[in-house]
Amino acid sequence: MRASKNPARARQGLKGGRARDAGGGANRHCLLGWYQPFAAVTPLVVSDHDGVERLTFRGYTMSDTARLSLLDGFALTVRGRELVVPKAQQRLLALVALRRDTNRNTAVGLLWPEGSEGRALASLRTALWRLQQLSVPTVRVSGDAISLDAGLCLDVNELVRMSRQGGADLPTSLLLGPHELLPGWYDEWVLVERERLRQLYLHTVEGFATACLQAGRHGDALEAALAALRADPLRESPYRLAIEVHLAEGNVAEALSTYQHYRALLARELGVAPSPMIRRLIHETLATAAV
Repeated sequence: MRASKNPARARQGLKGGRARDAGGGANRHCLLGWYQPFAAVTPLVVSDHDGVERLTFRGYTMSDTARLSLLDGFALTVRGRELVVPKAQQRLLALVALRRDTNRNTAVGLLWPEGSEGRALASLRTALWRLQQLSVPTVRVSGDAISLDAGLCLDVNELVRMSRQGGADLPTSLLLGPHELLPGWYDEWVLVERERLRQLYLHTVEGFATACLQAGRHGDALEAALAALRADPLRESPYRLAIEVHLAEGNVAEALSTYQHYRALLARELGVAPSPMIRRLIHETLATAAV
């Protein structure tokens, strides 16, 4: 197929393609392009603008779908190629992606709190105009409301969707976390959402570990428990899961070693002892082993 020389016709074709995919088609391709069963996805290594390679949450197969990634850093990609987006436009696009109720006043107040209202509104207009110059639709403006374009995949939505599905299947890239939301960004609206997604990630991975343990997939369960530990080294529930995996495999010595490490870590960092729940698990293990 030859490329259209008419930009307006090309844009019309794109809009027609999205219309034909109504009923969730675009989002379905987005999810299937990224979500594959555990141990079936090869993690993606990309280079950021400084040339530093990093392993990302974006373990997806190539498709024509535009994708906005906010986990492990900001990236807007089309067909696997990352577009250059200036910082001001990154902030606006991230805000719109994370807050569905974004309007002009919200954006101005959160992104340009200093200076006059007129100058802030001018900055917003400039940022919106520059986003519209990108080769892929990113935002839609309707009156005062600003929303994410329906054809743009968002990795945050995929994490939320997966947490609701649960079960014993997760993509390999998810376990290579902790997948922090927009690392290096310290805006209050980012910090609140970052903590929400951190908790969501931890519960999703721990739920996966529990499902694998119940299914006898001890290796997968242990890997998921360790992924949760990387995200929060002081969190007790992944230690408890790791101990349960070791016990299920009959590795009493490893279970006790894991507990002793956690107890020493808590004493050193917080000056507290493990909870009665995990201590009871260890005491029952010792009692059984003594018999």
